[in-house]
Amino acid sequence: MSQFQKKPVVIQAFQLDGEIIDAMFAEHGGVGCTVDGITYFPYHAEIETLEGTMTAKVGDWIITGVKGEKYPCKPDIFQATYQPVPERVANPQIENNFSYHAPKEGQLALYEAIRSKAKELAYLLDEAVPRSREQSLAFTNLEQAVFWANAGIARN
Repeated sequence: MSQFQKKPVVIQAFQLDGEIIDAMFAEHGGVGCTVDGITYFPYHAEIETLEGTMTAKVGDWIITGVKGEKYPCKPDIFQATYQPVPERVANPQIENNFSYHAPKEGQLALYEAIRSKAKELAYLLDEAVPRSREQSLAFTNLEQAVFWANAGIARN
């Protein structure tokens, strides 16, 4: 018989407890309320799965699988199979560099001034520098200079 290893897949899960059951009763109409395919009762929940109705008792985990399916899992199996995904710490520079920056007052004029001067230089390069790899690199670097100048204005 061949052996197989579970793929590392991130799932969503919660552990069924009295607080969750009480919250569902309060928000969705009491005993027997159904939310996202899970029907809540005082000490358990019933989940409709492809294999039929399954019961999750207080302490069991309810997992949402990779296709959105829900199913219960006993705590010992859950602990042996899953581990928490570490939370990513926000990096302010990455957040700033990869966020949209709506133009602020005065910035549009600066962008236009930079583009206009760069366009002047591009025409000069087109006229003065023979068609070559070097001319192509000059255009590429001029475009990068405009990009980075505009990014500097937007981000700071």
